Amino acid sequence: MRYCSIKQKIVNAYAASSQQLKSVILIGHVPVPRSGDAVHQGDGHSGLGDNHGGAWVADSYYGDMTTYAANQGWTDATVTVTQAIQGLRDIENQNTPGDGKFDQRFIPSDIELPVGRIDFNKLGTTIGIVQTQFPGLSATQAEAYLLQRYFQKDHDYRLRLFEAARVARIDSNGTLPGEDSWRYNTSLFGGTQVRNKDWRETAGASEIASWSYLGGTGNHDQVNSAESTGAHTRGLLGLPGHPSIPAIHSVFNQFRGSWQGDWDRAPTSPPGGPDVLDTLMNVALSHPGESLASIWSGLGGTEWFMHRMATGGTLGDSFLDSANGGMKYGNSANGSYVSRSILGDPTLRLHVVAPVSNVLVEQYGIDVNLFGETVSWNSSPDEDVIGYNVYAAGTADGPFTRLNASLVTGTAYGHQHTGSATPVFMVRAVKLENTPSGTYYNASTGILGEAFGGGGQFAMAPGGGGAGWSGSGGYAPMTVSIFDDIFADVPGDGSSANLTQSQSVTTPTPTAPAGAGPTVYTGNVVSFEFNFTSGSHQVDVYLPQGQNAGGRRVEVLDAVTKRVLARRDIAGVGAGGQTVSITNIAGGMKIAVRVSGIGAAAPVSAAARGI
Repeated sequence: MRYCSIKQKIVNAYAASSQQLKSVILIGHVPVPRSGDAVHQGDGHSGLGDNHGGAWVADSYYGDMTTYAANQGWTDATVTVTQAIQGLRDIENQNTPGDGKFDQRFIPSDIELPVGRIDFNKLGTTIGIVQTQFPGLSATQAEAYLLQRYFQKDHDYRLRLFEAARVARIDSNGTLPGEDSWRYNTSLFGGTQVRNKDWRETAGASEIASWSYLGGTGNHDQVNSAESTGAHTRGLLGLPGHPSIPAIHSVFNQFRGSWQGDWDRAPTSPPGGPDVLDTLMNVALSHPGESLASIWSGLGGTEWFMHRMATGGTLGDSFLDSANGGMKYGNSANGSYVSRSILGDPTLRLHVVAPVSNVLVEQYGIDVNLFGETVSWNSSPDEDVIGYNVYAAGTADGPFTRLNASLVTGTAYGHQHTGSATPVFMVRAVKLENTPSGTYYNASTGILGEAFGGGGQFAMAPGGGGAGWSGSGGYAPMTVSIFDDIFADVPGDGSSANLTQSQSVTTPTPTAPAGAGPTVYTGNVVSFEFNFTSGSHQVDVYLPQGQNAGGRRVEVLDAVTKRVLARRDIAGVGAGGQTVSITNIAGGMKIAVRVSGIGAAAPVSAAARGI
């Protein structure tokens, strides 16, 4: 079973971290475990001849760190349920001893890790739409584009680059009133902020909602397919006959309907079966709007208890509460169905504090053994921030240790240490969060700042022959904020370039017309700025031979938002130098090109052109 090797990697990481590993995120088409018997997995359909039973998706397997005795826990020895015997609709739901699908209907014991999955592999219709939008992309490239788009909006949510209203919109149809959603959403948002709302209006509303619920009769790809019954999702989700995929303007999305919890369905159906190419929960996650999580809520063992998110808990924390709560929450006496899962990032929280920006680190020497840094930053735009915490680590991978004993109320912090190794610093904004369930101290995403350079003087002077400006002397203690990000390359249209070029230096900034020679200067970190008007563009950065140790990095950023659009780590430069090209940069933007890790006397040049 391929997923057993994946599980072992997770178990090893959990053990190696002394159980400090907190969540599992499966990215891409990681093998999907299946488990179950002839009875349903929470959608209420059961009985001999009912086609809803059998082996459903069981990502919960990846979060179970329990060590079981032989023939206990997750077994593959007893269940026999087939299409011929039980009338199962899909071949994936068949389950026989030794076939690699587990027997269990319920998770064998409490699980230790929440599991989230971001997987667009089987979205045939959605991938086809992306290929129509961007001709020339293969199916694999289109899938990668959907992943990149998801991570971009996940990043924007964490940095509060868009605002989600603290409201929940509930659309319950027929006999599925959404009791669990009403129950916990009142704790999250307060009674007046939980509203009945047709889901079509929620998905397409101009206001971004924090939460939405949609319940009704359903299939893998829909809830209430008849337009007259209310929640008509087929048109929204771009399924056959509905080629458009509009944005879904709610962050956390909960669905309740038959079959939807079995979201990893084959792209084709057996003869006579329904034509289901894309499953509802995955498609909702792939949308260009603000949807970041899809969860399925069935009966008893798949109901959700999200109360901890009201006081700073993650979606994954609520996964554990819901899976392990048992009778404490009035859940199924048998425990949680194996089909309980999160599609999306389980580390997301409900309340987001806007982070600081431009974390700058000035490095200086005090004596032979004592060194210091001054860390400064631009304050958080969140008006309710009460202070900041400053952390340090040996590398950007951590672990980080908080330096300040009490909140820093200004926007600078001094740090001293022995030894010449310079730490990586991180700053988090803190506010006192008020919710309908109480108050708690809420910290923003941490923004990293890493010191570069130190010593010497740096001067800029005009170069000859229209070659721009060049550096002389030593180099300044230049600094940089690190914004870890993944950004989708925008396919270019091949139009010609129309740009201006300038240097981002403290001296008066010269400009040069398009086609002029590149700007050349030295320093441990250098940056170039280009103003693009239209079309698609390419930036070429020349790294010369010699004096450049390993570890250089070339980044292209949106100079306004400081988001990293593309990044290239350079292992080494040969005797003849090296040109690093970053292509498909969209027009109409101000772009900063940043080169770090270069030697003190090594000139670097950058130029841009249309493609």
